[in-house]
Amino acid sequence: MWRLLAKDFKAVGLFWVSGLIINIFFVISFIEVNLAFLFSQLVLTFLLTLVQPAIEDRFGLASFLNSLPVTRADMVKAQYLSTGLLVLAGLALFVAVPSGLGWLIHSPQIKTAPLLAPAGFLSFLLPVVLLELLFLPLYFRQGLGKSIWYFLASLLGLAVILTGALRIISRLYGRPLAEIFPVDRGIMAVPYKPFLPLAGRLQAGLGTAGLALVGLLTLSGLVWLSMSLAIRFYKRREF
Repeated sequence: MWRLLAKDFKAVGLFWVSGLIINIFFVISFIEVNLAFLFSQLVLTFLLTLVQPAIEDRFGLASFLNSLPVTRADMVKAQYLSTGLLVLAGLALFVAVPSGLGWLIHSPQIKTAPLLAPAGFLSFLLPVVLLELLFLPLYFRQGLGKSIWYFLASLLGLAVILTGALRIISRLYGRPLAEIFPVDRGIMAVPYKPFLPLAGRLQAGLGTAGLALVGLLTLSGLVWLSMSLAIRFYKRREF
């Protein structure tokens, strides 16, 4: 499995250089750490995790890899592990580039303190991890081409369900959504502000240790469910 992991990192290779250049260009151009910066890093990291599947799909390597003396379950586990490490590398870029440029340029507009807070890490990790856990089972079931379309359709379906749920909540409370879920006008200046009200309520009820434990157990359960589905789908897939 470790050789499969090394293969995945070699496949990504110099693509990380392009990610670093895009990060530097974004921060220099806008000189502000905001939700647009957060969104760009989420998209960039997700695309970098697609490099290895794209190369395998382009050169038809799946059949060759399945002929090697390694189980399909190990191949799936290696993919999940490499994806997790790539996400952590993306987090490092997300934090390091603004911090480094802020130190070099000495601009007060580059505020890196929010990124270095636990909620700043979560504002990056939660969305990209959930996207990966949704995408990977689809990839192992359908291959790269079809899985992207299924993935986009799933995101659209989730957006429709979320919109409907918010409208139901608004009607049940008899109040507009803007009052139930108030948005700070300064939200664009600090990426993790959307998480603060919910995190504050949970921390007050569970305590810091309890909140961390619940988060860890929830994440572990989601990873296990996603990986189990991916292994099941990949074992049934024909090449």
